Amino acid sequence: MGVINEAMVDARNPLASVTDILTDALDRGDYRDSLANCHTPGMDSIVLKNNAATNGGMARIFVTHKGMHRLDQVTDEASGNFILGVHDHRFPLTIVPLLGKFINYEVAIDPNGPEKLHEYEFTSGITSAMGVSHRREVRVQPPHLNEQDPGGLVRMQATDLHTVVIPNQDTRKGLTAWLVLEEPTEKTSHIYSPMGNLSLSSEGLYQPLDPAEAADTIRQVLAEIS
Repeated sequence: MGVINEAMVDARNPLASVTDILTDALDRGDYRDSLANCHTPGMDSIVLKNNAATNGGMARIFVTHKGMHRLDQVTDEASGNFILGVHDHRFPLTIVPLLGKFINYEVAIDPNGPEKLHEYEFTSGITSAMGVSHRREVRVQPPHLNEQDPGGLVRMQATDLHTVVIPNQDTRKGLTAWLVLEEPTEKTSHIYSPMGNLSLSSEGLYQPLDPAEAADTIRQVLAEIS
């Protein structure tokens, strides 16, 4: 893979494009940047190609394991905080759901919106030490739940706000998976919370993922979508 962009996925048949991307990754991938418990417990990031250092973007799949994650919840009942906070990105994204039910929880900033969120500048454990810095309060529209079956397609600009909800339901492999293509353009990223005193901990997160395990998961996903 050279520069990673939305043209790698044919909107007429996204799964065929993903099959090609995963097959190529099995032939030539090394997965050394892959992480277990990425951003939240029970969600793994398997890096298929990382050209970010040469301004070429990144291709990866996220995988959640049935019964091991909390992404079927939007907020934590104790704190009221989002489980995986509403956020923008450093780059445009292309997302293709592959296994299980994928819900893109989409939020739009609107000065006249009926709901309020706190905006924080955000660094994740992928790029540096995890941390947040409060910036401002913003008004937003109520979320739009964009449910996608396998083979769907979501295109996002870097400034679009979303989080992901993955209902904890059975799949044949006990997995839910989706492809993400991250394009080269970069900017500062932000996370949004109902709480005005958000703090984050990376304890137990961002653990190296064994390359053999990553390759085995790719084979499982390929067997289901091919």
